[in-house]
Amino acid sequence: MNSNIRRWTRHLAGTLAALIGAVAVPAGAADVKFGGLIFGQYGMYTSRTTNAAVPVRGKGEFDITRIYVTGEAKFSPTVKGKIVIEGNGTSNASADSHKANQVFLKNAFITWMPLEPLSVEAGMIGMPWIGFEEKIWGRRFVQKTYTDQQGMLNSADKGISVLYTIPKGYGDVHAAYVNGEGYNVQETASGDGRYKDAALRVSVSPMPENEWVKGVKLHMYVQNGQQGSGEAKRRDRYLAGVSYQGSKGHLMYSAVKSYQGNNTSLTSAALLGSNNRRTWGQSVHGSYKFIESASVFGRFDHFSTEAAPLAVLAHTDNFNRGTLGVDYKLAEGVMVSLNDQWLTPLSGVKKNENQVLVQFEAKF
Repeated sequence: MNSNIRRWTRHLAGTLAALIGAVAVPAGAADVKFGGLIFGQYGMYTSRTTNAAVPVRGKGEFDITRIYVTGEAKFSPTVKGKIVIEGNGTSNASADSHKANQVFLKNAFITWMPLEPLSVEAGMIGMPWIGFEEKIWGRRFVQKTYTDQQGMLNSADKGISVLYTIPKGYGDVHAAYVNGEGYNVQETASGDGRYKDAALRVSVSPMPENEWVKGVKLHMYVQNGQQGSGEAKRRDRYLAGVSYQGSKGHLMYSAVKSYQGNNTSLTSAALLGSNNRRTWGQSVHGSYKFIESASVFGRFDHFSTEAAPLAVLAHTDNFNRGTLGVDYKLAEGVMVSLNDQWLTPLSGVKKNENQVLVQFEAKF
């Protein structure tokens, strides 16, 4: 009797385990992988005030500036999906219109690869330029790229994109058709919903098989759109650049012109706000690996606004910004950096600002 009970108990347990396993891992389920990224820092002001003339000398703060949680699913050899959840720290309360310590959706899209050199993404997608430059810069935990930091381009938006990789290493072409307002607002938040933005990046390696210059690439990026009808609602971006990447480091230069409304057609000073101005700038950054796990890096940015024909803004936003530092790879996926970041205004209204920072990145 007891042996029969034990035998049926084992049989029932085995059956339940098989059923649970079948439910937990159904046949044909996607292969799902999760990951994460953490940016942290300690920063201390060495300048007397911030750029906005707030007294800060000697002020220091620990912070987690960004976290990312990613999930990727492979449904078939040609179909994938990805989501990215992002969160910012207390020192980034105003960044990207998000509140302090807030978690939000950054990316959610599917990818279809009908041919080996071609991929199509649809959903809340990464835009063609910022993510591309971030891979060359390689230090997102230190600073955003120039166009991202100044809000001249969006890192993500809602729409569709096509990426074509040119055979034999000659580069790639990335096109996108999106709402144009960015990932964090509705399309009608700053427009009337009837217009879209078209973006195109072309990156070419002229001589990919030449040992001396195979790391050189030429870049072009164009984004055209409208916030609404009329020339005053124009929203265009034009960018050109050149980069070099090698085993010992990188060097990149880019210049960008941004049209956010056409100021030459404006007659009212009230219209000369941040949504109706022309901006332009340039950025150069580079790094050199002096030992296997350590590099020295630097970056210089210039930003300028044009408020013609009325000098209401008086170029108060114009500035130069510099960064100089070293980084060290503690382990696979973990980087630390010691750097100095400064901002010098090109007018008498704003103030010089300087910070010394110890920062880290942990990727898992």
